[in-house]
Amino acid sequence: MESVRLGIEEAACNILENLQQHLRADGVDYESFREMHYFHIRYCAARFAVLFPEHALLGKRAIDLKPAIEEVIRHVVESAAVSSLKTFNSVVVLSFSENHKQQVRTMKV
Repeated sequence: MESVRLGIEEAACNILENLQQHLRADGVDYESFREMHYFHIRYCAARFAVLFPEHALLGKRAIDLKPAIEEVIRHVVESAAVSSLKTFNSVVVLSFSENHKQQVRTMKV
């Protein structure tokens, strides 16, 4: 299954399922709008928005998505632990370069 190329909806579903499995399932929501896929995460006192452009999901395999998913989980857990006494919002935008390594931009709001 990991060598099969996923459709955009399958890739988004794969990301959602992994985030729900590793974080609180009721704390992860998903929506897509205008070729952008949004994952809204509530974890401890923090809120995170993770954005995947549609072109970043096109033709990916589950194994291609795994490093990006792990990075999101690590970012959420570490940021929430460090800032456990504060409430904050964080936005993570993920995309892939030509050689399939993810590009990560993070903004705390």
